[in-house]
Amino acid sequence: MRQYTKVIFGKLVLFVILGAINQVTRNLAAEWANDGIRVNCVAPGFIRTPLLSEFVEGNELGRAEFSRVPMGRLGEPEDIASLVAFLSMPASSYITGQVICADGGRCLS
Repeated sequence: MRQYTKVIFGKLVLFVILGAINQVTRNLAAEWANDGIRVNCVAPGFIRTPLLSEFVEGNELGRAEFSRVPMGRLGEPEDIASLVAFLSMPASSYITGQVICADGGRCLS
């Protein structure tokens, strides 16, 4: 029972923090838009890093979570870098206040 409580507590804190980040993104975008400042948030999913690779390959929970990624692959750091580069270009000048998921479709499943 105690271990279960820790898992739920950890997720609760994570969800509260993610919600706060999303709302701060929107609020700052609204406040700074007239100054020509755009604010967006990139929400990466499973990105290939040593720690995440160990999590996905090393335990059943990691494999179960990864199996819910419709694209069926880990993201690469370059996937996120490309998105951030796009957001800094003039081509994205009308995008602000958005939380952009780069998660291989995980948020859909």
